[in-house]
Amino acid sequence: MSKTIVVFGAGPGMGRSVARRFGREGFQVALVARNQTRLDAYTGELAADGIKAAGFVGDLADRDALPGMIEAITARFGPIDVLEYAPSGLDLLNRAVAVRDADAASFEFPLDLLLRTPVTLIRQVLPGMLERGDGAVLFGLPVNASIPAPPFGNIGTAAGRPPLPAHPARRPGRHRRVRGPLADRGPGGRQRRRQLRPREL
Repeated sequence: MSKTIVVFGAGPGMGRSVARRFGREGFQVALVARNQTRLDAYTGELAADGIKAAGFVGDLADRDALPGMIEAITARFGPIDVLEYAPSGLDLLNRAVAVRDADAASFEFPLDLLLRTPVTLIRQVLPGMLERGDGAVLFGLPVNASIPAPPFGNIGTAAGRPPLPAHPARRPGRHRRVRGPLADRGPGGRQRRRQLRPREL
């Protein structure tokens, strides 16, 4: 039986690329976006590559509609094996607020889109994944979740996450010198050492 990936926030970049890559590995592909014309174009491209795909129109900001969307997808393809969440588009960029201008209200939209919606989706699919003993959740969030960008202060903060616990395969406290945008700067602009997060090793 073929496995299924659902790409929430299917766009012209990451979402379409992920859909094609998984489709070439034999996955059925469900694409979720607000624009039916765009969905038709993407599913047509996938079909031309021999990939079984279907588009589902939906607004990721409408959390009340998400359970019904999941039901529609599973009715078409069966259980969801991989959930890929990568919202994109001008709506997110147009809501960006510079870090010095951000107030409490400016965080509501990015928190809805980048935190509350994926939590709602995961709660819908996780029980089935646990029961089957198989499944995955992938996130494609804005780059400013890891690299600070002052003009996107509210979005970067909502997309960010606290450091992960030390990976068991790595020795706690392992350090190395980091250059470029990840480097911490000490007095006088000198680079200084810091503990790395597991994903940077």
